[in-house]
Amino acid sequence: MKNIKYSIIALSIIIVSISANSCSDSLLEEKLYDRLGASGLPSGAEGANQLVLGIYPNLQTNRLHQFLIYASDAESDLLWTNWGGTDPKGGWGDQMHFHTLDLNHSAVSGVWTPCYQIIAQCNEVIRLFAEEAKTDANVNAIMAEALFWRAWSYNWLMKVFGDVPLVKGGEDMSNGLARTSKAEILEFILSDLKNAETLLPSSRPASEYGRSTRWAAKTLLANIYLNQKDWANASQYAKDVIDNGGFELMDYYHDVFGIDENREVIQVSVCVGEYYRGNNFDALSLESGLVRALKITGYSASNGFGMIVPFFNSFDPADKRREDFNPDTQKGIMIHGYITDTNGEPLYKNAAGDPITAEEALYRVVAMKYPIELNPVRGEWMTADYVIMRLAEVYLTYAEAQNELGNSGEALTYINRIRKRAGLEGLSASLAKEQIRDAILDERGWELYFEGYRRDDLIRHGKLMEKARTVWEYYLDEPWTYQNDTFRNLFPIPASAMIRNPLLVQNPGY
Repeated sequence: MKNIKYSIIALSIIIVSISANSCSDSLLEEKLYDRLGASGLPSGAEGANQLVLGIYPNLQTNRLHQFLIYASDAESDLLWTNWGGTDPKGGWGDQMHFHTLDLNHSAVSGVWTPCYQIIAQCNEVIRLFAEEAKTDANVNAIMAEALFWRAWSYNWLMKVFGDVPLVKGGEDMSNGLARTSKAEILEFILSDLKNAETLLPSSRPASEYGRSTRWAAKTLLANIYLNQKDWANASQYAKDVIDNGGFELMDYYHDVFGIDENREVIQVSVCVGEYYRGNNFDALSLESGLVRALKITGYSASNGFGMIVPFFNSFDPADKRREDFNPDTQKGIMIHGYITDTNGEPLYKNAAGDPITAEEALYRVVAMKYPIELNPVRGEWMTADYVIMRLAEVYLTYAEAQNELGNSGEALTYINRIRKRAGLEGLSASLAKEQIRDAILDERGWELYFEGYRRDDLIRHGKLMEKARTVWEYYLDEPWTYQNDTFRNLFPIPASAMIRNPLLVQNPGY
């Protein structure tokens, strides 16, 4: 299937190149391709298809997937980015861990800018082909793809920034554009997704691998309703995906992230072994000493991110989702404890020369959720696709909704399917509703780490600041000072966007 992946990406690159030649920077830092129709784009399904393919490189070339993980998991109790040490206001990663972000932080613009670029591309598809879509079912289905990705992008913007400018296409933005309330944005997102779920195909041929389907739209709807605590709709959409989507849990957890086109995955960002078009998760996770000691040949190592130590310690030691990396087989996920180099000597030592663990030396447990691939491009760019949506998350969404609706038995059925794959015993049927609620939050953390859900989950449970405090106290060994700063549930609007859009108003507290 790699040749198919290459062909889709290659066509997408061509479309983006055409678009870039006819765009102008807006006050929102998006690219508006408002002259594409006059530059020779074919009419009908062929033209719509070419233009909609231009959406997909934005998921890769801007490394959006990584910034979404940072925005979610590094702002929680889950992900530690090792760039910057442990200075709560000075380090790149520390500003996320300790909730001290400023307007110029690249993680802030790293979410804002590519999301608006995707929205601009989607708006152009809709603007140019809306009339044809009324009479051509094929064009209508392609336009639904733009509706899905526009909703997906606005959902992330809403979650991270709150009220944001709502650009539907065709607005006069010469004087700027004011923010729109989250309620109105949510209504807009739901409208797009409900149209998309009826118009998108239920499956894709192999040649269209990686493109969205109605099941991706339904999965996103289930998650949005979950975060709105609309338990009935969350349950309904999740159960539809479970019963009718044709997806199944993989037998082995790590295969979900190492085998492309597997039966558990609902939506991916397609990666190929090319510079800035591949998956560099492992290269960002590894440290150069580990690469040599564990014989992980052909890899660069950024000494970048990993799992926060207390969160790692919360796993049951028997949990297969925290499987230790085996240097002999090059299989497994987690690297921790005492590591010896190729001469049998301790890899890490303290100032006194005594051996220390990898997590003591690196401030984190190294977690390679995407399996090692031999000799990736430039030692970094793997071909494993970034997983955006998968069935296990839908199981847990359904379980949480069912528990809140009073159906604890049904909830436990789906939690325990997840736990069985992880090699753990099922939860007891004697647990009370509140205990199951807490267990589901734990299970979502253990199952979905580094997939961009943790921050939303903690906010939904009212525990973001509580968990952030544990990170502060573990790493800084001093009292938490932001317990009442609920404004930190949102990111600041990036400074670059504020400069370009005079009608933008900054989030309170920044």
